[in-house]
Amino acid sequence: MSYCSRVKDEVCGYRMERACCKKALLNAAFAFFNTVSDSKIKMNIENEGVAGYINSLISELCPGLNDVGFRENKGKKGYVMNITSPVIIRTLAEKIGLINRKTGQILADIDDNLSVDSCCQRASVIGAFLISGSVTDPDRQYHFEISNHRKSVLHKINEILVGMDFVPKIIKRGSDYVLYLKEKEGIADMLNYLGARETFFEYHDAMIIKDAKNRANRKANCENANVTRVVNAAVAQSNAIRKLIEEKRFDTLPEGLKEIAMLRLKHTDASLSDLAEMCSEPISRSGINHRMKKIMEIASEGK
Repeated sequence: MSYCSRVKDEVCGYRMERACCKKALLNAAFAFFNTVSDSKIKMNIENEGVAGYINSLISELCPGLNDVGFRENKGKKGYVMNITSPVIIRTLAEKIGLINRKTGQILADIDDNLSVDSCCQRASVIGAFLISGSVTDPDRQYHFEISNHRKSVLHKINEILVGMDFVPKIIKRGSDYVLYLKEKEGIADMLNYLGARETFFEYHDAMIIKDAKNRANRKANCENANVTRVVNAAVAQSNAIRKLIEEKRFDTLPEGLKEIAMLRLKHTDASLSDLAEMCSEPISRSGINHRMKKIMEIASEGK
């Protein structure tokens, strides 16, 4: 089972008590169906838990509509809802707010009157997510999205989320519009908002572990870079000292520089701090660095 399917199954396990919330959820869910018209309602989904959840809500809100819901898509993967009876379609549309109040036309849209209260707004987002949303395993990447080919429908979900202090973005991807979150804390809050409490805590744990690993990697990379810089500097310093010896200029160096130079040749992998501790007289790391620079300058003068 995919990570997203696991999240949706948990969301479906949350049972709403208020009829208004159930209606808002179904209204939003159908607004994200592939086809909603006077003559046909059709949608294919893969998640068994979502199919059963939507079917149970239809049974509760529309007890007179028998045999309306998702069924196994025989010969194919997933579940399908395919309603072609105009009478059943209109009855269902009236029950869950899919009829335009001005024109009487049946259309896939979120009824603003059904998502006034915060609980019903949340139900609308849940309906949209169950039908057309996805969330990625945090071990792979941080990503949450809901998509639809109608921008106006997606904007209504966006308005709800913005009102709840989420910061989603909308882009066009092919023929669809995609509302998405990339910020990890925002996605964690979204899981909590959708009612996926267990996954919310798991997500937080995954965030902590991933952040710790990233910090460790950054530290290791930084340490490796520092080691590389120290080694490169030591090699350059040793080469400069050998150059002075080959050119018989080494003996002209002041005693303080000679001591540092000899220590460097003997301890090519030592840091400047290590060299400072080896000197016969007390000297700081910056003092060693200053003397090394002087040796490098003298060596370069003979080029």
